[in-house]
Amino acid sequence: MTLVAENTHKRTIPNDIIHEVIDILAAIPPPNPDLQDPPGRLQINKFHPLSFFCLQHARKHIFGIVNLGTFDPKSFCLIINKPPKHLPALGQQLSFFAEHSGTLPYIRHLSLFMYQREIGDLSVQAKLYDVIVHLQNLTSLNINLNQSPWTSIPSLASRSLRSALRTLVRSSQNLSELTLSRVSDFCLDDLVNATSLQCLDIQETNLMLEDNTTKVGLNSLKRLIIHQYPNPQEFEHLVGLLVNRDRDGNLVVTLPQLKGLSFAVVRSSDLSQIVKIVNTHGAFLEELTFMMYLDGKSPIPTFI
Repeated sequence: MTLVAENTHKRTIPNDIIHEVIDILAAIPPPNPDLQDPPGRLQINKFHPLSFFCLQHARKHIFGIVNLGTFDPKSFCLIINKPPKHLPALGQQLSFFAEHSGTLPYIRHLSLFMYQREIGDLSVQAKLYDVIVHLQNLTSLNINLNQSPWTSIPSLASRSLRSALRTLVRSSQNLSELTLSRVSDFCLDDLVNATSLQCLDIQETNLMLEDNTTKVGLNSLKRLIIHQYPNPQEFEHLVGLLVNRDRDGNLVVTLPQLKGLSFAVVRSSDLSQIVKIVNTHGAFLEELTFMMYLDGKSPIPTFI
């Protein structure tokens, strides 16, 4: 009797090739800017069950940019990586991340869109806290409250967005950019202990200090971007806060590391206000940028 041994060889694709394929697929732009699920989610999703290596690398692309917020076509029409169709509401999205906490370290850029009804929802606030304080690799955060007051967020003693931000800026070594869009009464005190924050981008947001605050130092900030304010009184209020001095002549808000200032100019009257900020905080500037909107109408700024 002759025994025949069948020798089979399993061929495996090296991880570096898989790595390259995933990167290429993730870089494919969506054919339609209004596409709900971009290629980075649809195609890369097929890789994550194959192996632990594929799972890790796929998650890097799927969760690298995350947008949280109750879906509204008007609000989400131009953003990348829109919330998936099966998770249309903010509460559902937060529940997903609570159940899949292993995805949180992969989030590097987070945008949060909230409505007043959600800001007052204590369960939503608690879920937000539980997610945000664990974003150890987050580098940029965008908060849009649709003109709702920052001070209406529940107490700092509770689990809330406000207490989460304070915890994150104090503990994170990676969070370098914060964008505040359409936030009313944002309290600068909440950024005092930021250790890595280098860029603050303000869009239709008015700033304030706690009643008993005499001085606020944003000691790590290197770049301040101020977008156009439709209401000139709100812009004047912002400028007044940034250039205000106490009775001894010391600045109330200090930016000792500031190297770059950027402004959007839509009214000629803005220029005199901008000069006040430059004269106050521009001693060590290396870059000064103006975005000039011609006649206050052009949607395309002119950079100087």
